[in-house]
Amino acid sequence: MLMLAEEMTSSYVAAVVITGLVVVFSALLILVALLYLMGAIFHRKKKPADAAKPASTAKPSPSAGATIIKASDVAVVEQNGLSEEIVAAISAAVAMISESSGKKLLIKSISRSGNSRSSWSQAGKIDNTRPF
Repeated sequence: MLMLAEEMTSSYVAAVVITGLVVVFSALLILVALLYLMGAIFHRKKKPADAAKPASTAKPSPSAGATIIKASDVAVVEQNGLSEEIVAAISAAVAMISESSGKKLLIKSISRSGNSRSSWSQAGKIDNTRPF
């Protein structure tokens, strides 16, 4: 009987290593191609309807520091026990975020979040999440 080490020559080892590398890298290339193809299919960007409008009709944007809001544009209605001061504070915070991000944000409604947990459930949550 021949020993396993006697059967393996350097050319045999080189052929096995090269074959293994070729198989692994070809499989990786196929996976990359499939993922790229799937990304191209599922993430097609839809062209917005605004792109069809001519650029000459676009309104000039106001300067970064100048934002004018008319009182008639904003209707403050006291609902769910929220006072005008709370609504004003929330509106100011949203306006600051809107100005810093460059996006126009709109507040549609303001309401209190309901606490759906019972007092025992709330106590258990606080007890289990307290830091050490």
